[in-house]
Amino acid sequence: NESLNSLTPVGQQTNEDGGLDGSQNAKPSRSSYRVTWSVFSLAIAYSCNIGGVGTLIGSPPNLILSQSINTWSGQAEISFAQWSMFGFPIAVIMLIMTFLYMNVLLFGIRSTLSCGELRSRREVDLAAKKVRDELKQMGPIKYNEKTVLVHF
Repeated sequence: NESLNSLTPVGQQTNEDGGLDGSQNAKPSRSSYRVTWSVFSLAIAYSCNIGGVGTLIGSPPNLILSQSINTWSGQAEISFAQWSMFGFPIAVIMLIMTFLYMNVLLFGIRSTLSCGELRSRREVDLAAKKVRDELKQMGPIKYNEKTVLVHF
């Protein structure tokens, strides 16, 4: 069950013994993993839709709408820049709304509205140690990873 232990739900810090928030006996429940994975799965789907709205070629319905507007109104074709002036602000608003929705879904309304909690120095140190250990375990960056980094 090592794979589940490495995928601790967001917002919960683990200690060296796998417990949460310094407790050695506390283990994340299956339902907390289910909520976390559901939120991440929804985030991927939402991000595809939000990104598709921002540009004319972002998704096929944008091109269909553009052509329909051209046919109905008799105006010149909608340019990429014209669509972006229309779509980009909508995408930004949708991004903010989705961010808030996902935070409420994952962390709850009280935690979202309170802008998070202050973490103890011990929790921050444990999280930093976990990140350092994971980076050490991954090893140096490989050629293929550098190539992807440069392209994207």
